[in-house]
Amino acid sequence: MAQSMWRYPSSIAFSGVCSLIMSIVGFCTINDQPPINEISLEEKVKNVTEKETSKESTKYTSKDLLKSPFLWLIAGSYMSVFAAKTAAVDWSQLYLMEDRQFSQLRASSFVSSLESGGFFGGILAGYLTDILMKKYEGRMQGSPRILAAIIFMGGVAASLYAFVNFVTLDSSQVFVTVLGMVLGGCLYGPIAIYGILAAESYPAAVSGTAHAYVALSANIGAMLAGLPFSYVAQLYGWSASFVFIFLMVSFTVVIMVLLKDLKPKVEKQE
Repeated sequence: MAQSMWRYPSSIAFSGVCSLIMSIVGFCTINDQPPINEISLEEKVKNVTEKETSKESTKYTSKDLLKSPFLWLIAGSYMSVFAAKTAAVDWSQLYLMEDRQFSQLRASSFVSSLESGGFFGGILAGYLTDILMKKYEGRMQGSPRILAAIIFMGGVAASLYAFVNFVTLDSSQVFVTVLGMVLGGCLYGPIAIYGILAAESYPAAVSGTAHAYVALSANIGAMLAGLPFSYVAQLYGWSASFVFIFLMVSFTVVIMVLLKDLKPKVEKQE
């Protein structure tokens, strides 16, 4: 909308001003440390116990994480969904304008619906994974959160298939908007889940490193959505590029289903 009213530099400046205002509001209002006198005796005892337990985890190093198949599964899945997310956000507008002959305003509204759906997808992911943890924790070998990630990744594959095969110039705006919101929700859902999985599945001494490893794989996925994706588009067209992303996500879903029972364990190197 801002692009249609002003020039591109003005719309970018508008986004920057909004970000600056929100950062000031956050700095003035957010407090992440409760008053010390409000901490109960039970919480103090719990903190001491957690510190004693964490001493055992300090024997592990970041290299030990690389021996964990579960970490590689999460890293590969994170790379796949982040490549799909980057491609959808960065290239879907151009695809709709050049391949489907959408107007700039209509194509950009699809990107807006993606981000709007991502807001609800992140909330739904947290709610759904908590339900699965309560229901299946201790009843399955792997983490119950992986089930939610599989559901969202399946939604990504289905939404990408619909985006390539059913979105045309004659499609109603309601259908395009709803599809964008569903795709956005399914994309941002597993993005939220994978970070939690990496952090909570390993000892405290290496949990930050585990999260860093999967975050690195996400950055690699964003890179793959750049040059290789655009190269495929140049050779075979935009539709073929999104079909490629669809096949990659579908392959990831199959691998996740087959390996959902992997235990998030880490072994000490001798």
